[in-house]
This record gives sequence, structure tokens and C-alpha cells, in this order.
Amino acid sequence: MSQHEPKSARELLGWLWRGYLRHYIGLLGIAVVFMLVEGRTMGALGYMMQPMFDLVFVDGNTDALFWVSLAFFAIFALRGISGVTQKVLLSKVSQTSAAHLRKDMLARLIRQDPAFHQEHPPGVLMHRVLGDVGAIDAVWRAVITGAGKDFVSPIAVLGVAVSIDWRWTSWRAAAQRW
Repeated sequence: MSQHEPKSARELLGWLWRGYLRHYIGLLGIAVVFMLVEGRTMGALGYMMQPMFDLVFVDGNTDALFWVSLAFFAIFALRGISGVTQKVLLSKVSQTSAAHLRKDMLARLIRQDPAFHQEHPPGVLMHRVLGDVGAIDAVWRAVITGAGKDFVSPIAVLGVAVSIDWRWTSWRAAAQRW
């Protein structure tokens, strides 16, 4: 493969990981933990629906209203705190790794011979460096954020549904009613 042939996405992701992202494995790990917490709050919200309807709306228990409201507040507060924390951590990793990538790319451009710079204007090169680094940054942040939260939320909701009524006959009967 020559130097100018396009690389596969897997090769590019491996290069990005080895050169820039693995240095932040600790911060990425902490961000993933907060993503998991944020995703699990969807299950907690689903689990709190039963007491809200059974105790508050059906039974009219005003004492339960306070505790159910407090639980909902705690879940939403936990969801907000974990969401903001993981976004801040990912932004820190993103900005720092992008700065290192820009620095390395610009250092490589500076080492090019004068003929290269005669053929490629500096403004175009700077635009390419900033644009390419920005695109890489946006893609990896979307992949990491989406994969963490969107993977955990459906599993948490399904876990709540199964924990509430785990018998298959009830599921089959409910499906037949629909």
C-alpha cells in the first residue's frame, strides 16, 4: 500500500488510539462510568413508574407522593450530574488530544521541503489541518458518547421490564392483547 492510498476506518481509529487517545485511558474510563450511570437512570425512571401510578394515582396516598417525587428528583439529579460530568471529561480529552494532533501535523508540515510549500499554499494547509482534526474529533466523540449511553439505556429498561414481570406467559398474554 502506498503512502497516498486511503486507509480503512479501522486503521485510522487504531492510529488515533495508539497515538493520541490511549494516553487518556483513565479519564476515558471515568467518563464511561458516568455514561453507564446516566444510561442506568433510564431504567430507574422506568422502575419508579409503578409506585407512581399504583401508590399515588390509584391509591391516592399523599405520603407516597412526597417519597416518589423525591425519588424522581434524585434520579433526574443523578442523570444530570452524570451527563454533565461525562461530557466535561470527554471534552477535556477531546480538546487535549486534538491539540496534540494539530501540533504533530503542523510540525510535520514545517519539516517539508520548500518545493512542497511552493505547491501547497499555507492557508490551504492550515485549513486542511484544522478541518481534518475537527472532523476526527467530532466522529470519535459521537461514537464514544453514543455507544456508552445508547447501549446501556435499552438494557436497563429491558431489565426493569423483566424484573417487574419475568414470567414468559405474562409477556405472551400482553402481546396477544395488543
